[in-house]
Amino acid sequence: MKLTAWFRLLCICFIVTWALPAAAAEQIAPGVRYWSFERTNWDGKPVKGHALEIDLQQRFTEVWPVMGQDQLGKLETLSSMTGRTGAIAAINGGFFDTKTGIPDGTLMIDGKTITTTNILRTTLGITSDGEVKVGYYTPGSEEWQKARHLLTGGPLLVKDGLPVDQAVQEGLWGNVLSAAPRTAVGVTASGKLLLVEVDGRQANYSQGVTLEELSYLMIDLGAVQAVGLDGGGSSEMIVKGNIVNRPSDGKERSVSNGLVVLQQLPVYLNNQRLFFDVPPLVEKGRTLVPMRRIFEGLGAEVVWDDAAKKVTATKGTRSVELILGEAAALVNGEKVALDVPAQLMAGRLLVPMRFVGESLGATVNYDTTATSPVIYITEEGGNTSENR
Repeated sequence: MKLTAWFRLLCICFIVTWALPAAAAEQIAPGVRYWSFERTNWDGKPVKGHALEIDLQQRFTEVWPVMGQDQLGKLETLSSMTGRTGAIAAINGGFFDTKTGIPDGTLMIDGKTITTTNILRTTLGITSDGEVKVGYYTPGSEEWQKARHLLTGGPLLVKDGLPVDQAVQEGLWGNVLSAAPRTAVGVTASGKLLLVEVDGRQANYSQGVTLEELSYLMIDLGAVQAVGLDGGGSSEMIVKGNIVNRPSDGKERSVSNGLVVLQQLPVYLNNQRLFFDVPPLVEKGRTLVPMRRIFEGLGAEVVWDDAAKKVTATKGTRSVELILGEAAALVNGEKVALDVPAQLMAGRLLVPMRFVGESLGATVNYDTTATSPVIYITEEGGNTSENR
């Protein structure tokens, strides 16, 4: 028998010995499944963790890197990132300098390189088509040209379905190699993305795993390619607004970046992606969006009168008044019919998308050429969708 065959058999034996049946997965959104799992590590200690499986081919389903406070070098808790982006789930991201907050390696968001350094660490790449790549990123190389998002992690854990042990080669050593809380990203044979968190450093609850054990765990969970992310007290997973794991610090740690799972209609304002804490909805064939988020993005001052259930937005000489439930609004004192009345959802006033933009003089375009529709709102003199 060839050496490779023997090695595969050895891997299977480890996995069979390691694995216990996972709890039934819960579908938290179309194409997104979540489950928790329990294991025993190689020292016989308890291990508890959580996993998300995401079909990036599903309509409106995306995984985005997010910076702390949307600024390079700033820190923010994962629950805060999740709340302001309206994410349905999230995990912590890559390693970062705790003094400067700058991520290690490369961070690219929506095709824009935020930071990059020459470091030998494995990088996660996601294309606009939902394809996932794991490997060493070289700026300008042809194999990475289609990348829309890049996030450097490390080390490489799984390659072509086999475990990889090269933490030291990627500059990780000492206590980092001991059993600890872990976060990792993997890709299944069918192209689905796996986001995995393992609790650790908590006696009698979850001891955690070494990076080598994490490699085998990722294979057990279905990964054929996988990379580690920041671990320890940073390891965290949020699902439907709740922290599902037990952070080893006893509380959330503010981090430099995270990965959020989104399922909302993409909206761009002057070439910048907008995220909504309450996602847009479709009512009678019309798209309704949170009014304040877009109006303030267009530079308007927004005032809500709770007693009258009325919102007023002003920008220069333009003014807009809208009352909850009414089928018309006032724009500069003139009555304008709404396709669908404004609605209140989770404390946000949702109004028809086209009205929101055009009432303040912006242009609203629906791009249906992509796999999922995208909305572009452009002020006079702003960037158009062709500039993306």
